[in-house]
Amino acid sequence: MKASRLFGLRRLLQSPFQCRRNSILSQEPSGSEMKTEIPGPKSKELVHALQKTQNALSAIFVLDMEQSVGNYAVDVDGNILLDVYQQVASVALGYNHPAIQKVFQDPKNLSLLVNRPALGIHPTPKFIDQIQRTLLPIAPKGLEYTQSMMCGSCANENAFKAIFIWHASKIRDGKPFSEAELRSSVYNKPPGCPTVSIMSFEGGFHGRTLGVLSCTHSIPIHKVDFPSFDWPVAPFPRYKYPLEENERENREEDERCLARVSILYNRLR
Repeated sequence: MKASRLFGLRRLLQSPFQCRRNSILSQEPSGSEMKTEIPGPKSKELVHALQKTQNALSAIFVLDMEQSVGNYAVDVDGNILLDVYQQVASVALGYNHPAIQKVFQDPKNLSLLVNRPALGIHPTPKFIDQIQRTLLPIAPKGLEYTQSMMCGSCANENAFKAIFIWHASKIRDGKPFSEAELRSSVYNKPPGCPTVSIMSFEGGFHGRTLGVLSCTHSIPIHKVDFPSFDWPVAPFPRYKYPLEENERENREEDERCLARVSILYNRLR
């Protein structure tokens, strides 16, 4: 690698850390600080008020978003907590990162924030440029296309759809949809809605919309009362630790799970 490229790479790798160290870590609290129990009195009062207009049973405390910085969340009672949850892992750079604030304050981005565009139908020139500059350069080798989605659940749902379309297209072999497929699909019946499935694994969590919920097998309360697809569920290896002291047991666990996967696959293929 040429010296100029190496120097440029080093600057690229160092600059986010430098920005974070100077502008975020200097503002972060030195540690957690508990002023009340959790939830505190203000959180209890506000959650009670919220419960009058919507289901707030999952709310633990009320967050003071403006006071939260970096890795630390601050609630309305002034409690400071090291946040390992980070809004379901959606705050990758921590709370109130100045670089993110700068992007949102940029007048050039205002129209996207105000108008909430349906980019799949009406893409903007800036969106096209951003996709080409950001996602495609880091795409896995051999993948030339990208599809942006709103969340993890809908990303998985649409991945399922893409798999089903690919599978049906192979079987159809270039032929158009039949009249029977078109008519039956409206009533959730084959051949329009084929009896194919996705194999998932015990303990997995892939989202809480109805499709991916059929592949989620972790917390019962997430699933109870909801209809699900009758899709195969295979065991997932549960290793013993330390690994180096349990190699034989873990190898047997792998073999047990693979054998069950093979049975399910051959039964349903």
